[in-house]
Amino acid sequence: MRLLQPLLTLLITPCAYAAEGSAAAATSIAEKPLLVDPISAGSIFQLILMLLFVVGLILFAAWFFRRLGQFGGTNNQVIRYLGGISVGQRERVVLIEVGETQLLLGVAPGRVEKLHKLDVPLELDAANANSPFAQKLAELVNKKESSS
Repeated sequence: MRLLQPLLTLLITPCAYAAEGSAAAATSIAEKPLLVDPISAGSIFQLILMLLFVVGLILFAAWFFRRLGQFGGTNNQVIRYLGGISVGQRERVVLIEVGETQLLLGVAPGRVEKLHKLDVPLELDAANANSPFAQKLAELVNKKESSS
């Protein structure tokens, strides 16, 4: 209910200004002084409140679409990137896994080419596949969880 009151205030305020504006049009402009200061505390509060509302709406939409599974938030991918190495300024050799099949691909600007299909898939140890940073981060997270 607390959040509803400022929202209603934001929705009703423009209507009040519009009604006031139509009444002001009936009277002379010279007779009626400007009632609303554009840089008043109320205007700034209204601006900040609307910005927070828009940011909240964006966060809600992100949560909602992620909940629906429209964006890549799932880990059960059909195609997995296993590793790669740069062999030139803009050329790479990458190893991917599609289902149970592993492929060695050559990737260059505007071109992807299959170099080799591995008959026997390589067994990659998950601990060795991680970078030193990922290993250190995992150690710190495990240490923090065990101390809690």
